[in-house]
Amino acid sequence: MARSLHPGTSGPSPPAAETPRRNVLVAALAAVCGGIVALFPVAAGLFVFLDPILKRKAESGGEGGKQFRRVANLEMLPGDGTPVQVPVIADLTDS
Repeated sequence: MARSLHPGTSGPSPPAAETPRRNVLVAALAAVCGGIVALFPVAAGLFVFLDPILKRKAESGGEGGKQFRRVANLEMLPGDGTPVQVPVIADLTDS
């Protein structure tokens, strides 16, 4: 067995573990690609979340949009706040 030149060591030293090093440009490009890929599901979810608001604006058509219909007079409603069933008769259809 060969003698070591360093008396404090015992046996051969293990090879140094190679650490993988990333290039900064590759890391930045990966972050940009990940951001672009993540943008599509976020945009789709935002569009679904805001869909009722966007539909309401499109249907109203500005000032000439749908108006409220009067279904009862104030005199028909009781003063104590009990609910009253009022029939609504109109020739409107949902589109």
